Amino acid sequence: MKWLDNEVRFSAFKFEYGKGILMTLIYEKNKFEIWASLPYSILYCATQNRKRLIEILESKASNKCKKDLSMYVGRNTGYINWLIQESYPFPDDIEHWIIPTSNYVLEYLGSSLDVIDPLNKSIIEVDIEKVIEGLELTDMSWEYVKEEYKEFIDSKYLQEISLEKVIYDEGGVSILLNGELRKNKHGKNYKDKILITFNDSIEALRITETGRRLLLDVMFLNTKKYEPERKCFFKVKNSEFIRWLEKEGRGKFKENIFHYCFITSNMIVDAISRHSPKIEKLREYK
Repeated sequence: MKWLDNEVRFSAFKFEYGKGILMTLIYEKNKFEIWASLPYSILYCATQNRKRLIEILESKASNKCKKDLSMYVGRNTGYINWLIQESYPFPDDIEHWIIPTSNYVLEYLGSSLDVIDPLNKSIIEVDIEKVIEGLELTDMSWEYVKEEYKEFIDSKYLQEISLEKVIYDEGGVSILLNGELRKNKHGKNYKDKILITFNDSIEALRITETGRRLLLDVMFLNTKKYEPERKCFFKVKNSEFIRWLEKEGRGKFKENIFHYCFITSNMIVDAISRHSPKIEKLREYK
């Protein structure tokens, strides 16, 4: 399957903590929506960065939902094994879904997805019996000791930061973080929030439950290298994520590329981008 020539395009993505994920794909004038509950992890990468995955899956039968709308379902894959290494114990029935489009490859770890055809108001049946067993798909590294996490925004004024939502459209990515509920001197409740915006297309985005990233948590226990107090906004040097992307893309990036990591109480977001994000401080009164 020539994914770069695929006529299906990844158009929009919305993740709201506690509500799930809605992804929108466009084929000609048709729109398909993919809904999923809270994932263990979700990843999307620019299709040109996944040459190795394309080669692996060329000989595999996909689940054909509609013309040019295909999916792959795997178990015991490299992506699942990466998360297992991070977070024992781990459920046995996790599925690894791969959805190729012309601009991004979407990957999801969780239970089955609902693929909805809004025009016909119906759920497209997917043959989940076509399961790929045990391939080393998405074999990301967990050797975080090689990396160096440098805080680039002071987040000490925010307590108990959590992820509220992540939204992607073809104009970029926005990530909204919540601080804890507080009360001002007038007795009015408020929340400080942070809006992180990447104004152009990014190379990759990964969202994972914080409780599933235990090895990363252990790394921060090294008090000779990191302060005991947990921070949120990191720029990662010597990134394993970037190294993995270059391995997948069969070559080094031709321009500077940066790894940003946002660690919150409920989810961890890793973004690979050519540009630094815009950071806005917001306040919401309750």
